[in-house]
Amino acid sequence: MLLGLAVGLSGFAAVPGEGLSAPHYSFVENQVESFRFQLERRVKTGGELDLAPFMTRLEGRVQRYLARVFRDGSFGFVTRVVELSGTESFNNEAAQALDLGGLDGRSISLRLARTGELLDSVAWSYLRTAGGGDLVDGTLLASLPRLPERLPAAGEELPQSYRLSFDYGAGVRCDQLWVLVYRLGAGFSGSCGVGCMPLAYRAELSERCADRSGGDERTATGVVEGELEFKRRRAGLELRAHRWDRRLQRSLPVADRSSGASVLQELDSRGTLIAEGGAP
Repeated sequence: MLLGLAVGLSGFAAVPGEGLSAPHYSFVENQVESFRFQLERRVKTGGELDLAPFMTRLEGRVQRYLARVFRDGSFGFVTRVVELSGTESFNNEAAQALDLGGLDGRSISLRLARTGELLDSVAWSYLRTAGGGDLVDGTLLASLPRLPERLPAAGEELPQSYRLSFDYGAGVRCDQLWVLVYRLGAGFSGSCGVGCMPLAYRAELSERCADRSGGDERTATGVVEGELEFKRRRAGLELRAHRWDRRLQRSLPVADRSSGASVLQELDSRGTLIAEGGAP
């Protein structure tokens, strides 16, 4: 049974930068939300391991539903990827289809504050064992992006930083630091539909992933630029689209860590996530 319960805070201010100290999401409990996504990722590997560059293209749907509202007002979501298809090509050769059958339909559980802050997450390793799970990490998180502490006023560039932690799988935990600047506007997409609010951002991103012993599994730094498009609801904001461009440099240790050598990767990815259906 669909409860049709809109979950949010009262007193949402419709004017950016005026009277809204904490923007928040509006969700409907027990209703499946669906987003169509496309992702293109290019990887170049050097250092101790000089491999041919390759490109991956992936598309499908992200589906999520609000399964629980906790006593503290945070939300428990089940989020999954379905209808996946993709290709991979090396050195600009003909693309080959990816086998994503083991990944299609798999899900993770996310607990988030009403601002999109990630409080807890479960089952990342469930994706890892499916093969290709690392391809959809960023897309799953992009379906519930962190909101700024307030909406910027017209012409304002609003700085903010936050930390994000999650279990990558197999005893590895990743910690990210995002240092962002938000502004109102159309970002790099150039347009926003009638009645929606575009919020562009640029972020300096640093990441460290370590195993249970505290040893580095990988580190990364880079830049993420993106645009969020929201529909204003009385109960809060509803995500309608997210477009992003991410450029990272990653350092991976080699098997013989005593040598001090590392594998260097450049990862460039561009993604789009567009909401399907819903009220206009």
